[in-house]
Amino acid sequence: MSATENDSWSSIGRDARDSLVRTLGPVVVLLAAMWAIHLVNALGGHWLNDLLGLQPRSLSGLLGILFMPLLHGGWMHLISNSISWLILGSMTAIISRDFTRVTAGIWLFGGALLWVGGTSSTHVGASGVIYGFASFLLVYGWAKRRPLAILFAAVVAVFHAVAMLPGLLPGQPDVSWTGHLFGACAGVVVALWLTRTLRAQRQVRKAERARRRLG
Repeated sequence: MSATENDSWSSIGRDARDSLVRTLGPVVVLLAAMWAIHLVNALGGHWLNDLLGLQPRSLSGLLGILFMPLLHGGWMHLISNSISWLILGSMTAIISRDFTRVTAGIWLFGGALLWVGGTSSTHVGASGVIYGFASFLLVYGWAKRRPLAILFAAVVAVFHAVAMLPGLLPGQPDVSWTGHLFGACAGVVVALWLTRTLRAQRQVRKAERARRRLG
């Protein structure tokens, strides 16, 4: 193999590595922030949860829209959310190529919905955003109709959706089912918003085919 070919393969490898870092970097950075904040929070007796947790319909609770996904009630809460965050967050980053915008939409819109309509308690945890990732992947796969998008939607439907459904049901102690519900709603809205042009173009093509058949 010539030096030029070696350089070419090396360049491809660097580009692939750089692309992977750019795509998945924000997923890992936010997860690292959750762990760092939880370490400080745990050492202080979880005082940040009361200060920055989301409290529906409370002016002080508005801060929770920004900080709730970064806070957790305990180590097991954080660990379980971390696994789902890595899996579903990485899938969202790969398929959308815009993890920051998708996450910001789910994070802020889902948090705002929770502040307006959530149950009266202090809500903490990233699970609302995680439910948003799951619903985003399902709707995005249906709307995009590309092989990888469909594959990711199928993986979520088969391996995650059934396990996550109980989290949407009321009456479970220490489970923010309204946080899960509104996070999932936010994921649907973000997916529909990002695919609005594609779906409009598909409708135009469908109407044109129908006119040709009739004409």
